[in-house]
Amino acid sequence: MRSTVTKGATDPAAEAAADAYAAALLVAPAHYARLESIGLSTGEVAEELGVTVEMLRAFVEHHLVRVRGAAYTRPRLGGHQYGHLARWAS
Repeated sequence: MRSTVTKGATDPAAEAAADAYAAALLVAPAHYARLESIGLSTGEVAEELGVTVEMLRAFVEHHLVRVRGAAYTRPRLGGHQYGHLARWAS
């Protein structure tokens, strides 16, 4: 019988979920929005935020929604679900 710890260490879905959770904790949406708005590269943004490029990509993939010239963080529990909004030039 496998333990859940061993399975989680080799399960790609579990690794992706862990990365998404860590990205939500490590990346401040407002700070990310400021850095993105001044046109920094992905590597430069990651360096400024103190995370890896892979962690930044996990944040963008799992926690941002882009709609009509605006980037929203994905909803969280409770009120003010879309508390962070950044607009970029079209």
